[in-house]
Amino acid sequence: MFRVFTMYGDIWHRSLSEDDDTASFLASDRFQARAMSLESGAVFAGIFTLVASSMVVGTVIMFPSMWHNKVYMQMIILVSVCQLFTAIAVLMGFPITWECSTQGFLLFFFYRCGWMWNCLTVWQLHHIIAHSKIQFTLNQMHLIVWPINIALSLLPLTTGDWYGAASVWEGNDFCSLSVTGKNFFLWVATLFFGPLQLSMLFLFFMCTKIIYKLRKAFASADKNASAKLVKGVLIYPVMMLCTWLPLLIFFFSKFGDTPTVDKNEHDRFLISYTYLGAFYIWTTLEGFLTALAFFWNSREARRRWKGFFRQLFNNKEENNNIENNIIKKFDNDDGSSVGTQPLIVDSEGDFLSDKELEDSIRMQATNSSAESEHDVNSQNKETRSSIIEMS
Repeated sequence: MFRVFTMYGDIWHRSLSEDDDTASFLASDRFQARAMSLESGAVFAGIFTLVASSMVVGTVIMFPSMWHNKVYMQMIILVSVCQLFTAIAVLMGFPITWECSTQGFLLFFFYRCGWMWNCLTVWQLHHIIAHSKIQFTLNQMHLIVWPINIALSLLPLTTGDWYGAASVWEGNDFCSLSVTGKNFFLWVATLFFGPLQLSMLFLFFMCTKIIYKLRKAFASADKNASAKLVKGVLIYPVMMLCTWLPLLIFFFSKFGDTPTVDKNEHDRFLISYTYLGAFYIWTTLEGFLTALAFFWNSREARRRWKGFFRQLFNNKEENNNIENNIIKKFDNDDGSSVGTQPLIVDSEGDFLSDKELEDSIRMQATNSSAESEHDVNSQNKETRSSIIEMS
């Protein structure tokens, strides 16, 4: 994957060439030591992300009512699912043969899916604030995210290319695409950097628009439903901006000045390789930071896990009393029962159900309109009174 970040256009072609000088440099102790350090750092970051993302996903597996009929919680969890699979790919290290192709496919596919789920999150936020209605159901979003990314992932087949690495780079780098030259530039732009740049621009624009629209509500001590919702959800797209922006800034700052694996540029190449490797390790930690934000924000998750472990370590009789006395039943959208589970904690959740949320935002909008109309009427009365007094 570092290869994706460090080489551009024709420079890519020269850097990825399989001549004797390139092979000799990549096999040198100097390069191998640097590569092993970056690989170890990325794998270490991948372990943190794997464990953290697994805890987020495990939370809704253990307590499914946390995300039942709650589209914003569902999107947060699906972002963590994507981050979980990218962590698995990173933990493969610097693979070869079919494992290399598998890693390249997983990284490209699940990074893009995670970006798209974050974009849908801010779009849904904007739509419910502007129109008091959730625009897309979970099933509709599934039909948007997965087919589009599957189609994008299969595009290299149209030119006879696929995922992996040029043979000289196998075992020396994270895998991306097994092609060089113009096709490599085309597919990296189409499958990775293009979607990343569009996602970053969209997230920045929408986050700024949402925050500006609710600036008065955020300043108020008594935050309304919209402000509380945004506070609980917007942190996740912001986390993506924070982890990927440094890489993009460095990428464009080096555009056109990227060193190659030529004899007289080995030092510059290693410096660029190291910096970009460090930024890539930082992006790998996105899932870990997302999980920290989740458990910091989610009082419901903390209460449920606290109650779960309290039951786990208490004696059996106390567990039975708690479980028998506190049972929560939850239903499908059509009202049919899907079972029961121990509530363990009080029923207050991080998010209202989708219908309750829409009703709350709609009522808030109605009240705001009524207050504005009242203020205008009061102002008109004062103006008329002033005119009468002057007369």
